[in-house]
Amino acid sequence: MANTGNAHVAARFMAAHARFHGLRAESELEYVLNGYDIDSEWPAQSNVTFLQYFAPNAFASGQRLADCTKLLWQALVELSPKSNRRNLEFPMQHIAKVVEGTLFRLARGEDWDDVTSYESWLNGLAKANFSDHMRIISATG
Repeated sequence: MANTGNAHVAARFMAAHARFHGLRAESELEYVLNGYDIDSEWPAQSNVTFLQYFAPNAFASGQRLADCTKLLWQALVELSPKSNRRNLEFPMQHIAKVVEGTLFRLARGEDWDDVTSYESWLNGLAKANFSDHMRIISATG
């Protein structure tokens, strides 16, 4: 298929057989958040994690995004259509957007407890149009 010159055919065929799934379990979300806490580096070659860079005081005091897993998962479920709650799968793009917004707020000096509260996760997901996206994909799936 690659030699035919029709990249769209190959891409569609491969996408169906190598589909990337969104986050399906709270443990997967914790793994992703842990990446921002300890398995990342910004700036490159600095040995400084994303959380450490954007919120050095919170990081130094032991705060970790992975500790927010239950609250963020609860917000994701709450904002999902009820009809979709048996087959939960959350797109990474919305997780990344809400975490990025959280990191920027922490970098501006906002309080950790306020920024990582349940209400804050709900608001961040709303700003990322998470609910609209979930309604659309639930209707077409």
